[in-house]
Amino acid sequence: VLLGDMGTGKTSLVLRFVKGQFSEYQESTIGAAFFTQVLSLNEATVKFDIWDTAGQERYHSL
Repeated sequence: VLLGDMGTGKTSLVLRFVKGQFSEYQESTIGAAFFTQVLSLNEATVKFDIWDTAGQERYHSL
């Protein structure tokens, strides 16, 4: 779960990690977004299930 205040770069961080993309402007996440990334590290496969939460006050209950 990726948490943080609004406009701090949570979505930019996860998009860079999952898709290798970076945009100067990123629309705000509404509610939460879900991403998956699978990496092979040494002899193990690691699956990341990532919840990118909205930073607005009304979504702090997530």
